[in-house]
Amino acid sequence: MAIIQSAKDVVSIFEKHFADKYEIIPTPRQRLTDLTVKRSAWTGVAVHLKQKRDKTKLIFYGVAPSLWARALLLFSGILIGVLVLYLFVWKGITDEVRAFIETAEEFRQPPESSLS
Repeated sequence: MAIIQSAKDVVSIFEKHFADKYEIIPTPRQRLTDLTVKRSAWTGVAVHLKQKRDKTKLIFYGVAPSLWARALLLFSGILIGVLVLYLFVWKGITDEVRAFIETAEEFRQPPESSLS
């Protein structure tokens, strides 16, 4: 099991798993996104590492990775556009990323030890 110390660790884990299938884009300057798993300009998943002293979480959500695609969404009516993208475009890749996070050895929590 890998010990995740930073967003760079998460990026390298995702690159190892998804590099043959999707483009992995590190996004260190974005506050709530550490990387994007990009299938196309319209289809991707943003992933954010959130760490506290005793807990590590990966937060992920469907996005349009391309700036022009996001701008077009904004002008076409964001609510309808996001709903359509989620139902028909983002759901598949989001479910794939969720399954990877839930099953990957690198993201498993070590068992808690208890002293008897």
